[in-house]
Amino acid sequence: MQELAGICGVWQYYMYTGKKQIIKDFLPAAVKYLSLWKMGADGLVVHRSEVPLPWMDWMDWGKNADVVCIENAWYCMALESVKKMCALLNAEFTLNDRLESIKAAYKGLWTKDGFKADPSLEQPDDRANALAVLAGLATKEQQKTILKVLTTIKNSSPYMEKYLLDAICAISDTKTAMARIKDRFAPMVTGPEANSTLWEFWQKDKGTKNHAWTGGPLLTMSKNIAGVYPTEAGYKKYTVKPDTADLTSVSVRVPAVIGEIKVDIKRSKTEFELVLLSPAANATVAIPKLWQNTVVNTDCLPVSEDERYIYFNVGKGTHKFVASER
Repeated sequence: MQELAGICGVWQYYMYTGKKQIIKDFLPAAVKYLSLWKMGADGLVVHRSEVPLPWMDWMDWGKNADVVCIENAWYCMALESVKKMCALLNAEFTLNDRLESIKAAYKGLWTKDGFKADPSLEQPDDRANALAVLAGLATKEQQKTILKVLTTIKNSSPYMEKYLLDAICAISDTKTAMARIKDRFAPMVTGPEANSTLWEFWQKDKGTKNHAWTGGPLLTMSKNIAGVYPTEAGYKKYTVKPDTADLTSVSVRVPAVIGEIKVDIKRSKTEFELVLLSPAANATVAIPKLWQNTVVNTDCLPVSEDERYIYFNVGKGTHKFVASER
């Protein structure tokens, strides 16, 4: 599963850095690796259990992993990443039949309680359902049921929590994601057991006490709460689209390849203020409609709006937005 996650990670690395050479170097190996997997008669990948050591056949720490759902969603996400790499390099994507096969077959894993393939499990696995959302395998009509899984089931390790949180943000809002962060990570950051690093497991007496993968919520908060993320590789274009939940103050510093992006947000009952220091042009700022008749005071030009946000084009420099009720 970490090899499949790694393929997705290489595409993300390209998006954040704009370094195209890594895609050129990596793509042949990624296609070769994905071709090692066999497709079953049911249209899904066949589980690869031929590993030297038992722990290498690994979905995640913890129990109740729904193997079929998890690995097919990861494989689908890896295929989608390779498809993007091929498009970038004008190369033929030779694995599209596999992608379409999984998309069709995965529909058969749906139950009234969520995606579930393992009959021995009493409940759907939170990890499996989160990955189904992120892989685009869940329909909009299924999202309400999946959200119940993601807010009530707690099978995932700290490693997989990042994907749980990203899925929650994709189908709901950051308030729901923040509730899960506070519930699951509180012992690590508050109280007598807390220290300055994050644990590999939920229990402090297991594993390492300074584990990088446990920092997933930091990524969720930067991308979804502060709302800063690239929309073109290397931040040639990027977006600031905050969803601050119940927070009244948010600050983020993003060390992007174009320079440091600084966002400071203050929120009260009557005002929403956002100050952006943009090191380059081509940014889009989305100001939330917190009131029925929201008006935004700024020197920047509005370009569009939808049900939740008013969008502005932003150039290089410092820009201030103050939203209030008309």
